[in-house]
This record gives sequence, structure tokens and C-alpha cells, in this order.
Amino acid sequence: MEGPKIVINTSMSKEDYRKFLYIATFKRNKLVIPILILMSLVGSVIINFDNGIFSLLWFIISWILLFILTIVVIMLKIERKMLKEYKRIWWEV
Repeated sequence: MEGPKIVINTSMSKEDYRKFLYIATFKRNKLVIPILILMSLVGSVIINFDNGIFSLLWFIISWILLFILTIVVIMLKIERKMLKEYKRIWWEV
């Protein structure tokens, strides 16, 4: 059996890997963003009914804050994964 006829050596920079992780997380499945919006909506409804009085203003504010919180948590998780993988690659070289 013959060896490979073409050998391609590639590398991915830290910034390219970060972009890849964001694209893979948010664009791989088209339902990610709607599910996050729905989850924050449900959480906001639970928070507002906990007080016994439903306020539309606090509902909208808590919905936006919960959505921002979920996006920030996902971004932190992506950054942590990126740094972990980058350190692993760095130590292998």
C-alpha cells in the first residue's frame, strides 16, 4: 500500500478556534436561541408569580436580565473550553 500522495499541515490560531466554538455553539442547532429565550421567559414568569402580584414591567426586566445571564454563562463556558483546549495543545507541542 502506498503512502499518502498529498500531506496537508494546518494550524488553527487561538482567535480562529474561539470563533469556531461560538459558531459551533450557536449556529449548529437553529433552536438554541429560541430555547434560551423560552427558558428565560419561563424563569421570568416564575419569578414574577413568586411575589403574588404580576407586574408587566418587572416581567420584561427580569426576562431580559435572565436572557442576558444565560448568554453570558454560555460565553464563559465557551471561553473556558477554549482556554482548556488551547493549554492542552500548548503542552503537547
